[in-house]
Amino acid sequence: MGWGTAISVISSAVGFILKWGPIIWGLIGFVIGVLLGFLIQFTLHKVKNKKGNNTEVFVLIHCTEEEVEGIKELLRTHQTLGMAMVHHLKES
Repeated sequence: MGWGTAISVISSAVGFILKWGPIIWGLIGFVIGVLLGFLIQFTLHKVKNKKGNNTEVFVLIHCTEEEVEGIKELLRTHQTLGMAMVHHLKES
């Protein structure tokens, strides 16, 4: 909207010289400004997302020895990027 307003004001001023007048040129400038602003915002948003702002999640699962294989298979089917297993030693 800011781009639309700025270009609308400029094109309205120039419209006093042109054939269609300031009102029509102001509206044309507004439409061009809004489209230009949208294009700039869209481009910046695409570049920002390509930088790799990915979220990483760490999940700790406490289970028995019998459940380990089932949980591993479940994580593989959901395309887990990494897995590690830590064996807990029981205290006596």
